[in-house]
Amino acid sequence: MQLAQRVLVLVATFLWLLYPIQANDTEGPLANLSFLVGDWAGTGWVENPTDPESRTQLNRYYEVRYKLDGNLLVMENAVRNAPDVPRSFEKSMLSIVSIRGNSLGIRMYTVDGSTESLLNVKDKTVSWRVFEGDGRYVEYFIDVQKDAWNEICKRSTDNGETWKQVYAMTYRRVK
Repeated sequence: MQLAQRVLVLVATFLWLLYPIQANDTEGPLANLSFLVGDWAGTGWVENPTDPESRTQLNRYYEVRYKLDGNLLVMENAVRNAPDVPRSFEKSMLSIVSIRGNSLGIRMYTVDGSTESLLNVKDKTVSWRVFEGDGRYVEYFIDVQKDAWNEICKRSTDNGETWKQVYAMTYRRVK
């Protein structure tokens, strides 16, 4: 996708998100994710792709909101550690959770494009797997206990035979 198209998609998406409709009584499958709603600040690490033996430390901030009368759950994950710190759009991710038939789906957007998957939700744990091509998969796991959100990411390069953790974050609810 050309740069102009990427910028257009991001601008259109963020303009659409400027008009939040906060659901007070969300019902149905998305209600099972209400424990994620709020603002979360956290620290963690990501494996450096060019040097798998080293890690980059991260400060991130999540804003999670219901939109469109509770029919969507929007999760913005930005490289910043507080709402008043400027966002780094090159390293941000916007995830939109929606109902897909009898399941929940997630679509994740970055400046590099988008991916989608189905969510697995059990109690206060959420997971999903994304196929990247050529036998490469990424799995995400979120576990929320009280006001702590723990998230890890594992990667497989051999069709899911073996997995290596490449990312870990711990967030605290700030709002």
